[in-house]
Amino acid sequence: MAYDPKTLQKTVNDYCDSVLSGLTVAGKSEVRAIQRHRRDLAELDAFVFRWDIAAHHVAWFDSLRFVRGVAAGEPFVLNPAQQTMTAILFGWRRADDVSRRRFSKAYLSMARGNGKSPYAAGLATQLFTCDLPRQQGAEVVNVATTRKQAKEYVWIPSVEFLQSIKDLAPYIAVRRGDCEIEFRHNATVGKFYPLGSDSNNLDGGSYHAAIVDELHAMREKHRELVEKVETGLKGDNSLQVVITTAGSDHSVLWKPEYDYATKVLRGVIDHPGYFAYIFECDKEDDPFDESCWQKANPLLGSAVSMDKLRDHATAARHNPVKRNQFERYYLNRPVSSREKLIPPEVWAGGNAAVSNLAGRECFGGLDKGWRDDLASLYWIFPLDNPDDDELPFFELVGRSWIPADTPRDLTKPPFPELIESGELVVTPGNVTDHRAVIGYAVEWAKRHQVRTIAADPANARTELTELEDTHGIEVYQFRQSCDRYNEPTNKLLDLLAAGRIRHGGSRLLAWAADNVVGKYNAAGNIMPDKVKSGEKIDPIVAAIMAVSESMFAVRVKKQSVYEDRGIREL
Repeated sequence: MAYDPKTLQKTVNDYCDSVLSGLTVAGKSEVRAIQRHRRDLAELDAFVFRWDIAAHHVAWFDSLRFVRGVAAGEPFVLNPAQQTMTAILFGWRRADDVSRRRFSKAYLSMARGNGKSPYAAGLATQLFTCDLPRQQGAEVVNVATTRKQAKEYVWIPSVEFLQSIKDLAPYIAVRRGDCEIEFRHNATVGKFYPLGSDSNNLDGGSYHAAIVDELHAMREKHRELVEKVETGLKGDNSLQVVITTAGSDHSVLWKPEYDYATKVLRGVIDHPGYFAYIFECDKEDDPFDESCWQKANPLLGSAVSMDKLRDHATAARHNPVKRNQFERYYLNRPVSSREKLIPPEVWAGGNAAVSNLAGRECFGGLDKGWRDDLASLYWIFPLDNPDDDELPFFELVGRSWIPADTPRDLTKPPFPELIESGELVVTPGNVTDHRAVIGYAVEWAKRHQVRTIAADPANARTELTELEDTHGIEVYQFRQSCDRYNEPTNKLLDLLAAGRIRHGGSRLLAWAADNVVGKYNAAGNIMPDKVKSGEKIDPIVAAIMAVSESMFAVRVKKQSVYEDRGIREL
């Protein structure tokens, strides 16, 4: 594992000079991390930088071998950007005791595909077996949302890395059933294991190091896990490493950590023991400008394919959901958890008249809405593919209802026009007339092949029960969550962007489409946001549920309205 400190020094200094001069494309956060390092070299008295120690930690990766994938059999060679990040993290030591590291917490962030998990595994194995100074009997954990995820993405690669080092074999015992690695050395036993919010052994840990993977995906329910790991870090030389991609303002654990890291880099917060290194595109960068992609992707051109990034960018140009995902996962740029979903020009691409649909197969989506407001039932028709395109072709039709005594003023736009068109039906009373909804569905089923209708059981159980029990129409409980909505929402947007859906220029649908704002959960899944959307979106919500039925209804057998068919969970 020998690595010449002078060679490393030249590599790191050359890389830092190239970034600071602008020869190497880098985002502001990476520039600030390097500026901080250079400034500290000149100004800090409480800490010293040791190239020999930095070289020890960089060299560790050269000793690791990949055992599967396209790099099977190859050593884990860090590129100059990774060497720089690793050297700065580990080379800084306390001036009064160089056996103690300067940084006790590190925040590392880069775009998806840049080897975060293998790098995390490399760090974990080193801190477990070969830290400087070596911690005898070290207890090391890697942390993710679930124990399974922690096991698959970091712990198993760590096992493979350790088993690739022949000199360590006599000291390493792997207990796969218990998900535990033991390192027996000098009459001590170290342990390395994965943790998730579903783990049973969260209390009582005394950790030398903890690797927290993908903080952006953690939700409020994971807070206890992260806090217990943090309080379990014991000893003067313990280290916590957070390694993640960007999140959104909905990522409740990630956002404050990211904000803190960027404030440290900007010098707003003076925290000498906190390390931050972030590869990200800047806020003002055009996401479709290829020249800025290097900022978020230190492995661009090697592990990260420019052609694949171009494919993702192409898909993102006309799909707001995919654009959000492209910016977040591939440009490592924080995004809003709410986005306007359907550009008017994209929706207008489906304005052509619909066909004669009598007798054709269709799938329904019912959004009951509030008791005294809009209710919508829309049908999606899968048709023979015009021009045999790769995507299927659909037509979308339907109707909405509103009670006459609604709190809304039906004499003001857009309601008179929508009512006159016949797309919005005014019913007597001050609550939604469920008889009108059921009557429409039953009459529709006489003229078309209705395969199934989906609705939220929280506010449409009466309709669902009667449609199934009395009229024999198959129904499905569509519970309102990002996980359920994500795939059909993306499918609808893809169809619109590709010109593969016709809606006949429906004014009601166009109005609702222009209102729709989407919200993302921590995992990046999306659903329409009724609270934040500017106006009513029930017709589009119903359309998305109908799209979902067209995607998934054929995969399951008929079940009762009272059952929630988990097999179709998205």
